[in-house]
Amino acid sequence: MNNAEQIQSLDAGGQFVEQPLAWEKNGYLFLTREIWDQIFDRHDPQEVARILRAYGSLEPGDGRNILSKMPTGAGANRGYKVSLSGLQE
Repeated sequence: MNNAEQIQSLDAGGQFVEQPLAWEKNGYLFLTREIWDQIFDRHDPQEVARILRAYGSLEPGDGRNILSKMPTGAGANRGYKVSLSGLQE
């Protein structure tokens, strides 16, 4: 299965996805800590987050929190907020 099919769009008109791996809204991809850790299991997930943040691809949360607030409808309160445009550059 293509993983893109497992991303739940939270923008208007997005189709429902049962058990999504990630959520997309307003040009950002939101991932829970558990999914993030699975993706980067061979690397230090926190170090990957710091690298992506340095390149402007990861939007940090408030204060010193690397995790952002997840949008309404996502599967958690906080997670990693990745800019889709930053990944495509």
